[in-house]
Amino acid sequence: MRVMAPLRITVEIRLTSGSAAGQRRFRLSEQIALPAGLTFDGSLPVVGGDVGRLRFVLPTGVEVEADARWVVNSQDPDDERPACAAELLGLTAAQQQAIETYIQQRVPS
Repeated sequence: MRVMAPLRITVEIRLTSGSAAGQRRFRLSEQIALPAGLTFDGSLPVVGGDVGRLRFVLPTGVEVEADARWVVNSQDPDDERPACAAELLGLTAAQQQAIETYIQQRVPS
């Protein structure tokens, strides 16, 4: 079961594959989830399977820098709020625990 919590922070994105490889972007996140992943507000020039590197700081002060694989990218022209999501890869145990704790504090049991 996927557990999600709201998270509206700026995320630095370095795209390392696909048509936008080498580009650096910034996007606002909308949600953070377990298994570890982020959903973004707005589209990116990626398709499912492209990879990149993300860097952000949780509101608790924990910095997270991790590889990411894009799992969703809505480029539907009729979509009022196109969004994309990324699966976080290679998190340290401390980063994984910080994300789990953040989500647990915001999701009712």
